[in-house]
Amino acid sequence: MINANAREWCKMVQVVRVVLICVIETLSEMMDRNDEYLGNIHNEWCPRGGASIFATTSTIRRLPKTSFQEAKLRRVYEAKDFDNKGYVSTNDYETWGKIAAEKVGLVMDDEIKGYWVTACQSYFGDTKSFDDWIDYFNAFIENNPDNYEEISRDINVTVFKAIDSNKDGVVSVAEYKAIVTAIFPDLTDDDVEYGFNMIDEDGDGVLSQEEVATAWLRYYYDEEDTKYKHFYGRWDEKSKGGSIWTWLTSSCYE
Repeated sequence: MINANAREWCKMVQVVRVVLICVIETLSEMMDRNDEYLGNIHNEWCPRGGASIFATTSTIRRLPKTSFQEAKLRRVYEAKDFDNKGYVSTNDYETWGKIAAEKVGLVMDDEIKGYWVTACQSYFGDTKSFDDWIDYFNAFIENNPDNYEEISRDINVTVFKAIDSNKDGVVSVAEYKAIVTAIFPDLTDDDVEYGFNMIDEDGDGVLSQEEVATAWLRYYYDEEDTKYKHFYGRWDEKSKGGSIWTWLTSSCYE
């Protein structure tokens, strides 16, 4: 009787084993097909090149992490491309600085010009497209995982010196307005004032080096919607650019 029961159990175990093998093989095949399907979606809707966002290794892009963050980065990148060549160059930054200086009744001297050139080289290198810039940005972060924000802050100090066109150690409302309206000419006075007040943490009516460096840093690195999105003047991504791209690419991040 015991032997008979044992044989029945053995048969049941074999049946279960066969079923499990079939289930595992089927699931494995389905996963392979799903990976291919997801890869096709990625190539069609998120054509940024480089590592796939479906990868599980350290090659996944560090930035942008959200569609909102990408909208911010694209907005500024495109605005700084003064010569419409599709990328940001030192010529673009020199043009930016020259226009800003003229707006406050000054001529950009060689010292200020040097700050603009250094800032551009630090931020953009020799990149030739938005995608190249994102790769450059991510390489910088991955090569400096423990202090990339500190290094970025140091770069922003150079930018501050470029913005401080009269070299008095602070950025006035007029200097701030000149900088942001040079790249976003449609900003109203209210938009400019809103952005300025957001940066002016202590409310003293001028922007210190620390205030500018911090706000500029957060504009680039904040993944979600924070007040620092207004660094370049008040910005509503739903009405002033970025909304369509955000809608199309939302599934790439979420």
